[in-house]
Amino acid sequence: MIHYGPNCQQPDMPPEQYAEKERAVLASLQVNEKQQMEIEKATRGQADNPTWHFERNMRLTASNFYAVCRRREWTPCDTLVKTLLYKKNFTSAALEHERQQERVALRLYEQEMETAVQPCGLFVYPEYGFLAASPDGLIASDGIVEVKCPFTAKDMEPSKAAKKYNQRSQVHEPPKLSCSHNYLYQVQGQLHITKRSFCHFVVCTSKDIHVQRIERDNDFWKFRMLPQLIRFYRDCMLPEIVDPRTTRSMPIRRPQWNVKAIESHQQSKRASMKNKEAKQSGDSDIFHSLES
Repeated sequence: MIHYGPNCQQPDMPPEQYAEKERAVLASLQVNEKQQMEIEKATRGQADNPTWHFERNMRLTASNFYAVCRRREWTPCDTLVKTLLYKKNFTSAALEHERQQERVALRLYEQEMETAVQPCGLFVYPEYGFLAASPDGLIASDGIVEVKCPFTAKDMEPSKAAKKYNQRSQVHEPPKLSCSHNYLYQVQGQLHITKRSFCHFVVCTSKDIHVQRIERDNDFWKFRMLPQLIRFYRDCMLPEIVDPRTTRSMPIRRPQWNVKAIESHQQSKRASMKNKEAKQSGDSDIFHSLES
């Protein structure tokens, strides 16, 4: 008798069983405000706390919001799903630098701003329990702090390093994070999930820190983030959580809207190539007729 092992290809769950498990998964992630507070408290210490890793396990977190919201409609979703659900812990000189400098940056921030940063854990979004965020700390009664210590800019003036993330503005205008930058999506996600109104975004280098204030943008969240996050989680991530295919050596599911967008994009590319080839052929014919 041949044994193919536990990871051989097996059929997907029957629809009834899948629907039941899907409901159970979503229900297990949902929280009320009291449960949100309990999870936040239990996950303080963040990456050093096993509970933090456990609670993040099946959720889409703010550090990945940019990748979801800015992905093109025709980009296959399975690559990102695999990255989010099966990513391996790794380290690098840049990551190690950021982890070490974050504590330094928070101390400098407290001294410069003459305020205390309250440590925090993972905040789960009560409206959609599959979304979560972990700011670097809480400030005052209505703010959060998020620290970035870019390794590539470690020897720069912090104000110059911060310009890499900001959109161009007039001299008299305060700096603003670029709408196309990863960090804006992360910060706006944190603000809406924690239900706080502002963030002090801190850029730290070996020379000093730079602090800029970012206000919560309700329209940006409502129209440019939340719909994309909900659709990606429910249509792309959730099926792989409910009935994993990767562990069965099968391709991750692509929702129909993604399949259609991929096909449409490929058709457009083929049509564009044909038009380009036809134009080149026509130009060549004209050139030869002029020569003759």
